[in-house]
Amino acid sequence: MKSEKNITAQHLIVSIIIGLISSYFIYLIKFIAFLDKFQSVHPHVFSCVLAVILILIFQLIIIARKGLLANKTGIFFYSPNNNNKALKKSNNFLKSNGAVTRKLYILGATGLKTFAETEAPLYNSLQKCPEVKIILANPNSEAIEKRCDQLKDIDIEEYKREISDTLTKLTELHKVNDNIKVKFYSSEMLWKLIIIDNYVWVQQYSPSKHVKNTSCYAFELTDNNNYEDIYNYLDKQFIKRWESNRLKIYDFASKSIKQSV
Repeated sequence: MKSEKNITAQHLIVSIIIGLISSYFIYLIKFIAFLDKFQSVHPHVFSCVLAVILILIFQLIIIARKGLLANKTGIFFYSPNNNNKALKKSNNFLKSNGAVTRKLYILGATGLKTFAETEAPLYNSLQKCPEVKIILANPNSEAIEKRCDQLKDIDIEEYKREISDTLTKLTELHKVNDNIKVKFYSSEMLWKLIIIDNYVWVQQYSPSKHVKNTSCYAFELTDNNNYEDIYNYLDKQFIKRWESNRLKIYDFASKSIKQSV
């Protein structure tokens, strides 16, 4: 059924292209005749005009090719500085799709603004999602100190307090949804990831910017399963990191951070 639909779609596209070419063929002939006449009268000007046209065509081909490659990667959202308008659009998408997701993977720093506060975009997702894996910064690691030194305006005690508040909220939510699992990394903060069923968000922990002010990229799962599919790649990278024995584990019963076994 799927192949038949694809064939039908291809026939439709070909028919449209042929129709457009037929409709504008007479104008193309007239334009060529005009160029031929123009060339004989103004040969130098004609050469310049032709060069400009060829450059424009070449640029259009490059743009079209870039668009095709972007589609292959699955990118569907981009914000260069994550301004308020873009942030609202992104959060609304996360709220609506996160409410029905079957899995939720998060790699972040404190998690407070992402899912721990009641108004956070993924707060409701934690209450019923059947698979929740969260990796946060270890509050007792040098990574926290380094991050605070980088940005200067972050108080290290406030940073640790945010992680503590997040863990308190997660402990409450764990009573409702025991599928929530939390681990901690002690290495340098590099990337923030949010992965739900068919979508992944990526942001960088820039040495000079708060993560909320860095570029935000979102990719969706595409039909192809090769290296061009960013979703599959980042999903596998998250699982690889999750399974690392270097991460520490949060024990909800004792409310403490323990070494992975």
